[in-house]
Amino acid sequence: MLHAFLTLAAETATPEKSKTPFYILGCVFGGWAIILFLIGQKSETFPSSPGQARVLGAVSVALAVACGALAVSLA
Repeated sequence: MLHAFLTLAAETATPEKSKTPFYILGCVFGGWAIILFLIGQKSETFPSSPGQARVLGAVSVALAVACGALAVSLA
C-alpha cells in the first residue's frame, strides 16, 4: 500500500509540461505548407528564382526541425 501511495505521489509531484508551444508551431507549419501549396497551384513559375527556392526550403526545414525539437523536449 505504501509503495502504491509513493508511486502515485511521485507521478503527481512532477508537473506536466505545456504542449501549447508545440501545437502553435505545428499550426504555423501547417499553415506555411498550405500557403506554399496554394501559391504553387496558381503560379507556374513558383519559386521564380533559385534564391527564392533556397529561402523557402530553409524556412520549411527550420520549421520542421523546430517542431521535431519541441516534440522531443515535451515527450
